[in-house]
Amino acid sequence: MKKAVNAKAVGHSILVEMLTEQEATGSCLIVSQEPSKQAIVRDIGPLLHADKDTGLKVGNRVLLQGSYVPLPFKSNDNRTLGIVDLHNIKAILLEE
Repeated sequence: MKKAVNAKAVGHSILVEMLTEQEATGSCLIVSQEPSKQAIVRDIGPLLHADKDTGLKVGNRVLLQGSYVPLPFKSNDNRTLGIVDLHNIKAILLEE
């Protein structure tokens, strides 16, 4: 069987790339090796594209609550990738 190397969001799901605690806080201090509750949206399922009320776009930095389904491979930047439902995204974070 061939190795999976990429993924696309389906239905109402959203593919996110989890930020590390250091990236989320802007600090070099190592607090935890676990991903933070912040992520970057990498893909949006086709059923959410039809719904203009979400306000989500690829590249948005978002705040998550709850769980996500981790993918079996990492991003090019060695970050954890995961799939979340829209209700797990609690805010779009605005950057300087």
